[in-house]
Amino acid sequence: MVGMLKAIERVYTRKRISAEDAVVRGLSNRVVEHNQLLTEARALAAELSTQPRGALRESKPSVNLYVRRNIETVPSEIIERRFARTQGPEHGAAVAGHDRQAEAEPAEA
Repeated sequence: MVGMLKAIERVYTRKRISAEDAVVRGLSNRVVEHNQLLTEARALAAELSTQPRGALRESKPSVNLYVRRNIETVPSEIIERRFARTQGPEHGAAVAGHDRQAEAEPAEA
């Protein structure tokens, strides 16, 4: 998955994730050319149809529950902790120090 800092950067800059990058990061399973999309979807459906129906039926709610719980709890807790870090005096001092350092550095030509 995308790390929190990378996700924040993408949100702030509105950068899109390429199809290839989505596969590398585990956000997608594969990249398929547009003209092969229906063929690939049918092949996946055919593969799934060979699996025991009951097992698929029971697996789906479990997977959905796991995803829902992680989406609802983990990111909000991480975001709250990261936001809290930006509110303390240490963060303010670090930002002020960074600003002073940036002002002292000669501008690049």
